[in-house]
Amino acid sequence: YLFEWVLLIIYGLVLLTYAFFVQANRISTNPLYRFYTPAVLLKIFSSIVFSTIILISCSTLKRLS
Repeated sequence: YLFEWVLLIIYGLVLLTYAFFVQANRISTNPLYRFYTPAVLLKIFSSIVFSTIILISCSTLKRLS
């Protein structure tokens, strides 16, 4: 299980590094890219929240039936 947590951190850092470089390279062509990295962070956070809600609701439905 430790390996999975380490990989999660590595994947997260790779994604955030990529988002930062995309933002840094493209902000000169389009000023809206200043929101790129925060948008990626919010997208990752919302997917975690959505997955948690789905897992909780599925486990609740299994207990009720």
